[in-house]
Amino acid sequence: MYRFNHWREFLRMNYDSFAVTNLKYYVDKFNQEEVIPIITNSALESNKNYDDYALFCLDGWSSEAHYHIVKFLETRYVSKFNHLGPKSKVLFFNEAEGYCTDDIFYTIHFVVKVHKLNPKNVVYRNLSANNEEMYNLYCDKNDIPYEDRILLDQSFYFNNINAPVYKKNEVYNEILPFEQKKLFINLNWNKWNHRLVAIALWHYYDLIDDGYITSPCKNKFKYDVDLDFGVLLEGADQLLDDHPMKIEVIEKLQSLKPKYPLMIDDRSKYNDSNEGIYGPEIKVPVFTARKNSHFEVVSETYVHGPIMFTEKSYWPIMESTPFFQLNSRNSLKQLHKAGYKTFSPYIDESYDEETNPVDKIIKIAKELQRFKKLKQENIVEFTSLYNKLQDIAKYNAEVFSHTTFRKC
Repeated sequence: MYRFNHWREFLRMNYDSFAVTNLKYYVDKFNQEEVIPIITNSALESNKNYDDYALFCLDGWSSEAHYHIVKFLETRYVSKFNHLGPKSKVLFFNEAEGYCTDDIFYTIHFVVKVHKLNPKNVVYRNLSANNEEMYNLYCDKNDIPYEDRILLDQSFYFNNINAPVYKKNEVYNEILPFEQKKLFINLNWNKWNHRLVAIALWHYYDLIDDGYITSPCKNKFKYDVDLDFGVLLEGADQLLDDHPMKIEVIEKLQSLKPKYPLMIDDRSKYNDSNEGIYGPEIKVPVFTARKNSHFEVVSETYVHGPIMFTEKSYWPIMESTPFFQLNSRNSLKQLHKAGYKTFSPYIDESYDEETNPVDKIIKIAKELQRFKKLKQENIVEFTSLYNKLQDIAKYNAEVFSHTTFRKC
């Protein structure tokens, strides 16, 4: 029998003791022996009932948790799940992320094969709005015929106004007059390379002082200028790769260090991620910065395939702030499907068609430059244009106000 590692034997299961069909396998924070998962839906989703499914949660508190979980499932063949067989219905779900990795798809198919499951009774559900597209790419690459393909389902967990992540303190710091507001807000926590390149390009296009920007740190809740700036240089260097602008962007980036780290609130005061995400009082500086910004550049999790909308996308929607999506290709089209409007023709949204994240960010930066120049040279015209953007943003806020939780 396998001995499990530091993630506390994963689930601590006594397989022979379960007689129910709706067996739930779940891990959260790697320290709770039993957690019953809640499959959450927004009001926009169709009503799918998973009561008679065995549930395998691929979530975990850290974003890398699913790697441990899929590895566990791959090696579980030494003692099969006795309750699973050809007639079983199984749901694999990841409500916290939009992972569409080869590892996850391979593991699900491994479990299907070992237990002789009917693929059409197996569902993988996550936050990726285009998970079916990503899965089909995997199947085509691995020559998996249609009859052997599982079903995909989407979770819109964050697309509901009642999610606890949207609690906020209604008391703000000073709200600036329209003319004094900064051009944009751009929040970055985890050090994904596209977020680091975005900061490099904001600096290259002389936009740093026009935005409320947070920079990722080497350690999430501890600042160290040398380490943190090293993270910026390394991430920008990696993603710029052989881009023709790489040398000049990196050269200019050196002059940003005296302003590092970029801060709105002091994250060293946070005790953990929960406080940063769910603690409304501690985030008053961020809420205020959003109120004092004309636009929000949303730096989402992915730029290379999966399209995922977290609370980062819905905060500006809820606050009636016009936004840009730094996301995978065609993310704006997915927002349209969910009932939201975006800002073309007032914003050039061709950036959404870009597959190269550097070129995507460059297009966004040039649009921000255009708005910056217009505001400096003709505040009346800028105000008139912005009012049109605000009409769309207010429409989106109204749509979001009607999204609610329901539970399967």
